[in-house]
Order: sequence, then structure tokens, then C-alpha cells
Amino acid sequence: SQMHVFSSFSPDAISTDDEPLALQISPNPANSTITIQIPIADNTQTLNIYDNTGKMVFQSVIDAGEFEIQFDITYLESGIYYAQLQHSEALITTSFIKN
Repeated sequence: SQMHVFSSFSPDAISTDDEPLALQISPNPANSTITIQIPIADNTQTLNIYDNTGKMVFQSVIDAGEFEIQFDITYLESGIYYAQLQHSEALITTSFIKN
């Protein structure tokens, strides 16, 4: 039997409105660099960034304990992108805009 991943966290600590987990991306819209804040960092997890056609433009493995990463987006074309964090069995997706 698998232990529930979030059992050791108080709901207040991880919930924002109705979304239990969210990626905070700032600034948004952005020109050159974004900072992504990871809501939960107890395991190694994967961060993917997709363009609006669903093509992956960036992938990074985030080590346990890493709560914030910076990402250079100067080479991305203007448009809407989706950052997706794969944490255990949860997928957390947040959009951002590149000016």
C-alpha cells in the first residue's frame, strides 16, 4: 500500500484557493528571465516547459530541497508557454507569457 504523498503536510501550507499545489512564476509576462517557485520539494522532480503547440522547449531535473529555479527565456519566441512540474503522481501546470 502506498503512503499518500501529501500526508505529512498541513493543507493550509500547500493550498491556494482551490488548487492544492501551484507553481509561482514571476515576472509574468516576462522578457528575459523567469523565476519558478516550486511548492513542494521533498523529492527529485521534473520541470518541462512547452509552447502553445505542445512542443517541449525546456526540461530540467529539480533536486529535492530546491524550491526555486531561474530560467533564461531570451531565446524563446513571444507567446504563451506552459511550465509543468511532475511531482510523484501529481502534474502541476502553470502558464506564463513571453513578451
